Amino acid sequence: MLKRCLTFCILLALLLCLCDLCAADPVATGTPTIYKVTMRKLEASKDGGNTWYTLGEGDMTFDIASADAGAVVGAYASNGSVPLGTYTKMRITSSRTFILRGSVDYLGTTYYTSSGGTTTVAGQLSEQSISVPDPPVPVEGTTFTATDIITVEDRSATPFIVEEGVIKTVTIKFDVTGKLALYDMGGGSYQFMPQQPTVTLTCN
Repeated sequence: MLKRCLTFCILLALLLCLCDLCAADPVATGTPTIYKVTMRKLEASKDGGNTWYTLGEGDMTFDIASADAGAVVGAYASNGSVPLGTYTKMRITSSRTFILRGSVDYLGTTYYTSSGGTTTVAGQLSEQSISVPDPPVPVEGTTFTATDIITVEDRSATPFIVEEGVIKTVTIKFDVTGKLALYDMGGGSYQFMPQQPTVTLTCN
């Protein structure tokens, strides 16, 4: 259960960085029916980031808009035991490409996600791959590579303590209501971007 709690909090750290990726406000928002995030590697540290323990590795995509998102995310962590100790840092490597499906109404026109990009043709509604741009200003604790986002979260104030015989109970809920954002790119062009979802997490 502890590994699941670590996984949830790392995913939360990744999603929180989305709020810093766009300098401008969207012109309109809608609720996506699909909101997929791909994790590549999950790690935790007990010594401030000098040594990292791999809790999960390999590409795995989660649709956080689905009803069972919490259970699926928890399955990412490896089945191996977590060493005892106090974990003060966590690190996730994830794809900077998100997959969304949905529509947004703006000034009397409905815009849809599609495999070919933003469209006004309802029949072309489908999943759209969106690669998030580099942020306008550096995001503390986050590094952007050509394909990935690497996020490090400092948990010193609220560390995870792994003790023998202690069972952790995890509850998580994702809310993606209004988190499909439409941006005016100028010249009559519009582009979708994911926004930070609402995440409710308890781990005790």
